[in-house]
Amino acid sequence: MEDVSPRQLNKIQKHISDKYEQKTSLFDQEDDIAVKQYVDDFFLRILPSQKLDIKTPQKFLRMVDMDTLQHSNAQEIDVEYHTWEKLNLTPLLLPIGFSSENAMLAATQVVSRAVYPVSELKNLRWIKGNSAVCELTGYKSKTDHVG
Repeated sequence: MEDVSPRQLNKIQKHISDKYEQKTSLFDQEDDIAVKQYVDDFFLRILPSQKLDIKTPQKFLRMVDMDTLQHSNAQEIDVEYHTWEKLNLTPLLLPIGFSSENAMLAATQVVSRAVYPVSELKNLRWIKGNSAVCELTGYKSKTDHVG
């Protein structure tokens, strides 16, 4: 190892860590043959010693054929959820006289308009089509007029 520079040692460490974490690069960017050789040698020494908890990809990956995947009820929720959490509307509306259902309807409208600011008709179609805002706010039905 005396023939290896500190820069090469850093590269060796990075490549061994990447191998352990099973990070693969599309392109082999390492041109240094000494670095490649040391990485391969060290990793082959580490594996039989079983000092690292290395799992095979088959144990923790489940392959899905995306071309055959079908889901009839896929909905967006990420942006709606964050908006709902930040605004926290229902507890604000109930003390000022909104009924529970009207508070949920108002929260549904405010969150949906904040996330998807379009016309009332397009917003209604979006809520009914691919949004999970009604499930978040607790509003009873996507088929009711929420607009």
